[in-house]
Amino acid sequence: MTDWLTRYRDGQRDLVWHELAEIGDVRESGRLDEAQAVCDEMARRARHNVELIVERLRGEGFLFHRNDDERTPTRPHTPPTTGAAAHAAWLEERLGPFVLPLAPDRLHKENVSGGGPYGIVLPDGRADGLFRWEETTIPFVSYLNWAFQNGGFPMAGEEDGAREITNRLAQDLLPL
Repeated sequence: MTDWLTRYRDGQRDLVWHELAEIGDVRESGRLDEAQAVCDEMARRARHNVELIVERLRGEGFLFHRNDDERTPTRPHTPPTTGAAAHAAWLEERLGPFVLPLAPDRLHKENVSGGGPYGIVLPDGRADGLFRWEETTIPFVSYLNWAFQNGGFPMAGEEDGAREITNRLAQDLLPL
């Protein structure tokens, strides 16, 4: 059988993620390197999409800023450092199971008090970890694909031409 990475690149992404999910903890599977190669390719594609969305938003005149009264400018995307994996391992060791926050919930984004942050459930030995937001937990890659299909704004409404904007942002993004 052809390896997962080749099949992933050939468009069999859903099937590859399904097979990886069936394995469970890839660290114990004897196929960790192969699973890692798929995850690395997925991350490369996701980074491409994020950078393209940022470029398109800037082209639309979007200003990236903190959610403060001064609207302090900020970088919209900061790639992980080389120490990110070690930091995650340190957190897992000291905290046990937890949700690694990735973003504030939708209410906090609207400057209204809300719930807990969106994040990744850790520790998790699966190739496709779990993403938790509000009361929902789904595979992370499924969430990312949903987000990218909506131009990076999966919960955007229909008001003020939002769908037209998200469709432009989503054009030609890479599926994960």
